[in-house]
Amino acid sequence: MDLDEGTKKIILDFIATDGFKVLKPLMRETAIEAIKDAKGLPIIFFASEVCPTLRQDILENLCLLLQKPIKASEYISDVFADKERRLRLEKNVRNGFIYIVQSTNAPDSNLFEALMFIRTAKTSSAERVTFVVPYYGYARQDQKTKGRDLITAKLVSDLIETAGAYRTVCVDIHAGQIQGYFNGIMDHLTASKLFAQYIQEMVKKNGWEDKKIVVISPDAGGKNRAKALADYLNVKFIIANKNRKTIGTDELSSLTMNTDESLEDTIAIVIDDIFSTGSSLNLVTSNIKEEKPFKIISCITHSLFCEGSLEILKQSPIDYFVTTNSTVFPKIVKEKNPELPIEIISLGSLIAAAIVNTYFGFSITELFSQSLPLRIYKSFMTEDQKSNLFKLAELNLSEGDALQANKQIEMLKYTFLTDSEKVRYDLLKTKIIS
Repeated sequence: MDLDEGTKKIILDFIATDGFKVLKPLMRETAIEAIKDAKGLPIIFFASEVCPTLRQDILENLCLLLQKPIKASEYISDVFADKERRLRLEKNVRNGFIYIVQSTNAPDSNLFEALMFIRTAKTSSAERVTFVVPYYGYARQDQKTKGRDLITAKLVSDLIETAGAYRTVCVDIHAGQIQGYFNGIMDHLTASKLFAQYIQEMVKKNGWEDKKIVVISPDAGGKNRAKALADYLNVKFIIANKNRKTIGTDELSSLTMNTDESLEDTIAIVIDDIFSTGSSLNLVTSNIKEEKPFKIISCITHSLFCEGSLEILKQSPIDYFVTTNSTVFPKIVKEKNPELPIEIISLGSLIAAAIVNTYFGFSITELFSQSLPLRIYKSFMTEDQKSNLFKLAELNLSEGDALQANKQIEMLKYTFLTDSEKVRYDLLKTKIIS
């Protein structure tokens, strides 16, 4: 990526603009160093077929953020008759910044393929390899529950780093201490902000502004997750106690709520990281239902839909099952069961923003600023680029081509607009709709 003086100036202006507070903490000197580091080191993106929808969403967001076309690089992954896997990268990765996106469900085969990706890139002279794991398998095995148990989450982190990953990026990992299992860099993203934005839009759309919202964690382990969502929504959160039949399994025997707070006529939001068998979610929502809430909404980052979970979900009192596309299962289940209240939100914008920030050396923490919605993280356009798009849209509209005008206007949606430009944008949008 050879950056000329004009491009450097654009990036520096981009950082200095008040409208881009996500990148504001980065000092100009650091920006110059980031540009120097990036010079000659292209960004190369690989993503497996495990989550095709998420892969496409990440690519689209990367194109918008970088203002350049980004394509998933080609690779060959095939299996011999005895199930032995072979992998070959079709693109030259020498001196490149490599980003490999791979969820590890089902853990065994997909994890090993991801390790092959990392090692192949590293031994092919990649400058840096970043492993992006939307769903990190084996994260529930983060501690010993009995003698001679294996802490498999630590083994997985060792394998990733031994394979050659310079940095690992995870989303809502099951246990926070896993971050400490890595000797190198590990960035932890959370979907809490995306859930908060979705809920705010849902409340506004349905006219539920007068309803009280309460966030509930099914166990103490999810306290930080529940607190983050509650903070974004500026509401209270409570924690339930899960009692398992056998430690380390999905089977539950009972659940109690640690609060005297009434849930009657409230919007009860249950947030958890993993939906596996559904027994935990069913137990907590059944308890909540007895309190006569107005609505029950579940927010789950990773939906695995293991055997029997679909039937449990169908029988549960959940009004909205909100989940992400970290795995492919929600999309499959929704297509086969359109009557279920499954709502899927994409991690594409979050992961793309994290990729851009790690590439240029920007802050990851700032993506989760309390005051700034994630989607305000927008790409930069010069004044001439914006002006040309406005003129093209107005010209196409005057000639009766509303479809083409709308395409040009949609591009402006993803960049920073001044107050006068916003008025111009809204006016054009109204004319196109009418």
